[in-house]
Amino acid sequence: MRILRYDLTAFGPFTGLSLDLAAPGVHLVVGPNEAGKSTARHALGQLLYGIDERTPYDFVHAKRDLRLGALIGRRDGGTLEIVRVKSRKAPLRTPDGDPIDQSVLSAVLGGIDRQTFTAEFALSSTELREGGKALVAGKGELSQALAASRSGLRLTRVQEAIKARMEELYKPRGTRPAINTKLRELKETNARKRKASLRPDDYLAREREVERARQELERLKKELLDLRADHLRLERLDQALPQLNRRRHLLEELDRIRAEGPLAPPDAAERFPHLMEELRQARRSEEQAGTRIENIDRQLAELHVDETLAAHADAIEALLQDMGAAQEAAERLEHLAGRAAERREEAAALLARVHPDAALADERRYRIPQAVREQARELGERRTALDAELRERRQARDDRHRKLQQARRRLAGLPPVPDDRPLRSALDAVPDDLLHRLTTTAAEVNRHRNRAAAIRERLGLPEDGAVAVPSREQVDAHRQEADRIANDRRNLADRIAELTERLEEQRLELEGLRAHDPPPTPEDLAAARARRDELWDGLPGTESEYLRAVRHADEIADRMFREAERVNRLRETRLAIERDERRLARLQADHDALASREAELEAAWRRLWEGYAGPVPPPEAAADALEEVRRLQETQREGDDAAALFEALADRAARHAARLRDLLDHPAGSDDPWTELPELQRLGRQRLEEWQETAAACAAAEEKVAAEEHELEEAEAACAHCERRLEEWRERWKRLLGEAGLPAGREPVGALADLDLLARAEEALADADRIDREAQEAERKVARFHEELTRLADRCGREVPADPAERRLLVRALHQDAKDNRDRAAERDRLRRDREEHRAERDQAAQAVALLQAELEELMRATGACSVEELDAAVRRRDRHTEQERKLKELTETIVCGPHSLEELMAEAAETDPVRLRADLEELSGRIEELESLRTRLQDTFTRSKAELDRLDGSAEAAQAAAEAETLGAALVEEAEEYLRLEIAHAILLECAETYRSAQQDPVLERAGHLFGELTRGRFSGVELDPDEDPPVIVARRSGGELLRVHQLSEATADQLYLALRLASLERYAQEDRALPFTVDDIFMTFDDARTRAALRVLDGMADRFQVIVFTHHEHLAALARQALPPGRVHVHTLPEYRPGELAPAAGA
Repeated sequence: MRILRYDLTAFGPFTGLSLDLAAPGVHLVVGPNEAGKSTARHALGQLLYGIDERTPYDFVHAKRDLRLGALIGRRDGGTLEIVRVKSRKAPLRTPDGDPIDQSVLSAVLGGIDRQTFTAEFALSSTELREGGKALVAGKGELSQALAASRSGLRLTRVQEAIKARMEELYKPRGTRPAINTKLRELKETNARKRKASLRPDDYLAREREVERARQELERLKKELLDLRADHLRLERLDQALPQLNRRRHLLEELDRIRAEGPLAPPDAAERFPHLMEELRQARRSEEQAGTRIENIDRQLAELHVDETLAAHADAIEALLQDMGAAQEAAERLEHLAGRAAERREEAAALLARVHPDAALADERRYRIPQAVREQARELGERRTALDAELRERRQARDDRHRKLQQARRRLAGLPPVPDDRPLRSALDAVPDDLLHRLTTTAAEVNRHRNRAAAIRERLGLPEDGAVAVPSREQVDAHRQEADRIANDRRNLADRIAELTERLEEQRLELEGLRAHDPPPTPEDLAAARARRDELWDGLPGTESEYLRAVRHADEIADRMFREAERVNRLRETRLAIERDERRLARLQADHDALASREAELEAAWRRLWEGYAGPVPPPEAAADALEEVRRLQETQREGDDAAALFEALADRAARHAARLRDLLDHPAGSDDPWTELPELQRLGRQRLEEWQETAAACAAAEEKVAAEEHELEEAEAACAHCERRLEEWRERWKRLLGEAGLPAGREPVGALADLDLLARAEEALADADRIDREAQEAERKVARFHEELTRLADRCGREVPADPAERRLLVRALHQDAKDNRDRAAERDRLRRDREEHRAERDQAAQAVALLQAELEELMRATGACSVEELDAAVRRRDRHTEQERKLKELTETIVCGPHSLEELMAEAAETDPVRLRADLEELSGRIEELESLRTRLQDTFTRSKAELDRLDGSAEAAQAAAEAETLGAALVEEAEEYLRLEIAHAILLECAETYRSAQQDPVLERAGHLFGELTRGRFSGVELDPDEDPPVIVARRSGGELLRVHQLSEATADQLYLALRLASLERYAQEDRALPFTVDDIFMTFDDARTRAALRVLDGMADRFQVIVFTHHEHLAALARQALPPGRVHVHTLPEYRPGELAPAAGA
């Protein structure tokens, strides 16, 4: 599939821009910065797959006005023209606006979706550089390289992101990751839950106290509910009393209305007014219809209609119409009299001029067929043309003969042509870019030397100083070990600080416990009880002292129970301080050991850099130093290669100069090939041009002789052909004269004049016949008119005058009388129709009166009324009754009955004293307030007792610890599931990349190696796999046989390797006949001019299988493309500069 024409009609900065992309080869779209180059490339995907819902390209045109178009060449040779607009309905259309289904375009695209098109058929400079960096970061691992080139994925970056997230979640020996932290917290929470224990001292007593308070609170709540129910019932009754009294009055009013007399039925009350109005209207309609009938009868009696005249009205109308035609016919007769004889005399005179002995009766002499006349005219014109053509042909033949003689004399005077093949071969053998490569290589040698010196200066290395450095693995291992030690030291420092702070808090708590009076000991209790027993065994007179001893012993026992918790806390605090002091000592020892290990690691770091002549970098800067050293080594290697290449190029230039001197017989000049070789090339090209001019002149002269000979032969043949056609004309002309009856030797001019005279004679005779026919028709029209007038006048009782003018007046008088009679007849018919309509109206009105009267009598019977007045009173009573019922219904709907029925409420209201009701409500409100206050106090007591009970019970702390453990466990499950998903994703990613490598490595690597060699202009011969590495690793082979790993390549060369892999991965689409346009955007940023030309040639080689479109803002790239590619294989399209506020004009190519 190819884009033959690309229309940016209204998109981004573009308005009415169209690019012609139909030509074969490479298409360069060049535009300055801000010209919309990237927009044009991005719009291609929008055209094929739809404009984004939130597109950012509506800064000039509104979203609804965005429009793209293209003429697409299909694989079968046909075309499809599409237009893409920003619309939810029919976004894909034809140029005429007809919708196109997306499946039609998908078939043309070969089933390739938007993601595949963006990832594989589009390449920007950023993607190219990231691809090269990914190759280096992955160290050339084949599966990553193939996956990245196949789908644009940055596999290394994805893997690093997965590993980083996994380390954020969990490390086997870590403490800070999320899962490690939650495991530690879960362990501490479970320990705290196990420590929570039940304290049974006075738990049962407090539990009974809480239960009593709860039961009293429940009893109080139940009493409050009953009182509130009574209060609500009385309050509802108090609110409903006015409505209930109003309802009673309405019921009494309804009874009084029914007692006044009968009520009209509801439908009768509604029907009665309308019935009376309809009856009045019907009677008035009956009277009006009778009056109209009387008026119509009087008008009919006054009208008179002539039936005979009415019967012939149409004939009189026709006669009036024919009168004009008859008058015109009479006038025509006067005009035609004698015209026919004149035209026959004219025809006889014309015939005598051609055939003097002929008469008009002999039609054969002047009636010549039209075909003969046309053929005579054609042959006359043909004779004139043949005479002129024959003169031109003879003149041309003489001119050609003269020019042939001149060409032969010119050819004989030219010198011989020397053999230019040796000199041309020598000049062609000199490469076009040899001197440029010499200059570029010399500059490259200097650049590498300067770059190496700059790197040494940055590293602090002497000119010949050693650069033996540790490996990247050693540096990474040292860095990881240093990071681990630093991390462990930080963790230990945090834990030491935490333990120190906790010890301070515990010591303060211990001092606080010691500040109170010492609690009694079991020995104090035993002594007090012994004293009590001693007094019990003594004399009775010591009873009071005994009682004091009993109370003292009880007090000691109570204090022991009360102080038991403080004693227990004192002992636990001491134990905790001792335990934390031992832990702090261990942590301090570990911290000191880590400090010693850190010092040893610093010494080992310096030993790693013993072979490095520069200053030892710190570990955090070691990676940069290694990279600088690598660049230094690479720069030195490239500088050596450039120097060797310079020597080889200089020797090659000297050999070419020597060969050119021999061929040109030129004396030896300067030993510097840079100055001598261009001069020799100039002399050689000048010599070749001179020889070419001589050869061209000889060839041109020979061609001129041959051309003149050929032209002479053609001129002679044309003369002969023209003479043959003239002879053929003479034969045809002779036959024509015989058919026309003209003399055999008559020339065309005279013969054509004779034929014209005969035609005019024939025309005059035909005109005379036409005049005779018109006169006869006019006579018939006049006769018919007078016959019809006589007949109508006789039937209508009128006399026909003899004068024609009076006859015409008679016709007009008859027509006017018939018209007036017709108007009277129409008026009579209208009046008769109106009379019938009014009779029908009168009958209908009489019938309506009878029906309405019967309906009125039926209403009176239904109501029991004897007259219309009684019926009217019953209707008014019904209206009042209906109004009171409506008010009763509305009032009833506002009464809230509660659980009782309306009748029960009415009965209760009848027996209720309003004053007593309000007193009962106030008494209930006061009682409810008292109980509410009591309930509040009892609720506070219950709450305090329950809190004290909960304080004695350790279950709350244990429940809180269990809840925290559940929360931590749930969080651990989520994070562990995420860690497992990441681990599986990492494995699947590696497996997919390896599967694709196994399937694609052979064809893709072979093709990529060939493309890589072309892109590097032979510096590398291909890419291979290192068999000693697992997984397989890509290595690049130099043209000299040396193998280089990917990280040893320069940045530009790595980019070119990635480009080769990317282009090679596209080959399978061409094999499947699913190739789409391949677009690139400024991918030559790191390429030099030579490799840029090489890359353009590679793209041109693929352009017959893939349409190649290169977007760039570098104008010199167009010049390089014209140098590198054959004529007709590069097409440059210039984008206009975008200026905000202006519409972009069409692009130039």
